[in-house]
Amino acid sequence: MTAIEYGGGPTAKQRQDFCNLPQGAHIPGYMGYCPQFKFVHGLTYGIQTAKIAASEIYLKPRIGDDKISKTPKVFKDEIPRDKIPKATGENKYMDTMIPGYTGDVPHMPYKFGGTFKHLCEECVDEFVTEYQKHEKDNQNLKELSGLFPRLKPIRDDPSARDNMNLWIDDYLKKTAGKIGPRGPTEPPIPGYTGYIPQLRTTELGTANRFHEGAE
Repeated sequence: MTAIEYGGGPTAKQRQDFCNLPQGAHIPGYMGYCPQFKFVHGLTYGIQTAKIAASEIYLKPRIGDDKISKTPKVFKDEIPRDKIPKATGENKYMDTMIPGYTGDVPHMPYKFGGTFKHLCEECVDEFVTEYQKHEKDNQNLKELSGLFPRLKPIRDDPSARDNMNLWIDDYLKKTAGKIGPRGPTEPPIPGYTGYIPQLRTTELGTANRFHEGAE
């Protein structure tokens, strides 16, 4: 075996056996792109890249039983999609959005990986569908609310007004003698934040409770 600088060195098979790498694994330190590598954890670089190389690569979204199919564009309430408006010369959102348009496109900041035209059509389709769904829900709510009788206010009902007056009078009678008027020399309750003469400027408010110092 000749030296590497003279065109010799170990073969690829010998290097693979030396690193103990399985078939399809990248050599540790490889800085190129490896699909889905940043989403997996827990294994060594060689074993993980070998598992990725052996797995099947899907180029379209999958549904349930691993069948390759397009994601159905239908909401849970079975409202059909493909609601992209046609261009009329006056509407803002339409099916032929010109690349370079810098105005607002709903949901556009959250879309990636597609052309401007396709992403705009998808965003406009979602926006119009959600708007129609919201309008339909509001209409159903109005129809349901119309089936029930309207509630009548009771603020002018004589019986309710008289009962409230009786309750207020009874409450005032029960609490009239519990809290009497306070004299001008009685100390305030703890927590009072108003002005008390000489409480802070003399030793009266030092090392005493608030009640004693204020008194």
